[in-house]
Amino acid sequence: MKQLKLTANNAEEWKPIPGHPAYVASNHGQIKKLYSGKGGNGGAIILAIFTAPVGYQFVKIVIDGRKYTFGVHQLVAAAFIGPCPRGHEVNHIDGNKANNIPENLEYVTHKENCQLSTKQRGRIKLTTEIVYEIRQALEAGERQVDVGARYGVAQGTVSAIKRRTIWKRI
Repeated sequence: MKQLKLTANNAEEWKPIPGHPAYVASNHGQIKKLYSGKGGNGGAIILAIFTAPVGYQFVKIVIDGRKYTFGVHQLVAAAFIGPCPRGHEVNHIDGNKANNIPENLEYVTHKENCQLSTKQRGRIKLTTEIVYEIRQALEAGERQVDVGARYGVAQGTVSAIKRRTIWKRI
């Protein structure tokens, strides 16, 4: 799955995240913590993003001294689209869970998100070439979840390819 392209003049823009005044999100899918310093001179640090086995990206945010984990897509959507309406969730329009730019995010109901996800998964077609690449990556020691995320398939599918319960003759 391809990421949506940012235009050449699309400079990184930062907006406050509603409900989290010490944090801002960028139109490039990054999250930054703002620090206030002495004499009004503050600083900022871009937070480390980690990717879950299912492909979503997350950051840790401190609220009242406690760490909480938030989806980057949720924070970027809140900053650039607005607060999530009740009963809705964020959908990645292109199906790429790591593509957290605002133009790729939209609010949909859970039912709509499931329907869209099914359609997006239906577009994934494994080819002989991809199966070879998956097997090579596994032989090189890559984790099944990482290989699955790269090719847009579930870890279980990668496992079945490895065990040759599917794509047996390749």
